Amino acid sequence: MPVIAVLTSAGGMAAALVLSERFKDSLFIFMVGLSTFGALFAWLMTLLTHLAFRRFHARNARPYLRLGPPGPWASLVGFAGVLAVLISTWWVPGFRITLLAGIPWLGSLTLGYWIWARVKRRSSEASD
Repeated sequence: MPVIAVLTSAGGMAAALVLSERFKDSLFIFMVGLSTFGALFAWLMTLLTHLAFRRFHARNARPYLRLGPPGPWASLVGFAGVLAVLISTWWVPGFRITLLAGIPWLGSLTLGYWIWARVKRRSSEASD
């Protein structure tokens, strides 16, 4: 059983319960904004990864199955469109929270990952 994942989920549910009582009028829109940011950010990263994939295969002359149009234009247009939607949430009433909550959340996740990776790297160096 994935104990850490279950405990983390349980902690998140407990925090949501406490926060829902404390912020009755605003927590739902905060959570919707945060999940909107997450979804749009995931699409941005997927499109960037696709561009890197195409560049890698072009540089190394490796064939791959082409299901879409040739060149990077579809991914670039998709990236610009998703980015425009993400930025436009700033001017949508009630959805400004998407950027106000999403950017700090992404920053805290990034910082947490860097700390975790550094600790893991140091512990593996110490065991060698």
